[in-house]
Amino acid sequence: MEIVLPDSFSLFGRTQDRLSHVLVNDPFESLPDFYFPPVQGKVLYSRNNNRPVHTSDARIMLADIPFVRLRGGIPQNLQDRKVSFHETVEEVQSGLRFISLSFDLPRKLICCGGKWIRLSPALFAFYLWLARRQVTASGNGAIHWQEADHHDFLSVYAEVAGAMSAPLENARQVLKNGFDRQYFEEKSSKINRIIKQQLPLEASFYQIATFGTRPYKRYGLKLAPDQISL
Repeated sequence: MEIVLPDSFSLFGRTQDRLSHVLVNDPFESLPDFYFPPVQGKVLYSRNNNRPVHTSDARIMLADIPFVRLRGGIPQNLQDRKVSFHETVEEVQSGLRFISLSFDLPRKLICCGGKWIRLSPALFAFYLWLARRQVTASGNGAIHWQEADHHDFLSVYAEVAGAMSAPLENARQVLKNGFDRQYFEEKSSKINRIIKQQLPLEASFYQIATFGTRPYKRYGLKLAPDQISL
């Protein structure tokens, strides 16, 4: 039970739930006759040297046990079903696929650990552009919107939507003066929401992350270059 309880908390623990371990000072933790300080104190005798100790000297402490909360990432249909603990663990484990990212440009699909996700041309192009930066740029590839080259992004968009397409022309008009913060935040938010919906457990691996704080916030992926196939 000592093993099952923390695992159960990881699977179903809510934000406000706490897991604690009850501790007591020496020598009370090794006394077979001591369970909790009684209302009326009494004298007990230690096991090792038969030394008398008074229960009024006992100090009870609660130590928080940290645990990983997976409840928010478990699909609702799995939470609602009446399945055994063993079956629940197996289903959750099967959802934690090998972390890898690849792209199907003609179909505008990204493959996250074996799970295919469709994005609109604009979102696909933005995500592909960041992924390419992650693979080819120095550092982690993250970039501030003011430093980003919108022409570089538009060239990727042309690959995705077509050089003469209406969506590309619209993007050229929107970005004629370069990127702005709203464009970055809007595209990142939409992509992250779709990934979260499709990959409840693994979303954090693939979502667009921010590094630093305003006004120096940069956008990029957390995946290592060798986890990305272009």
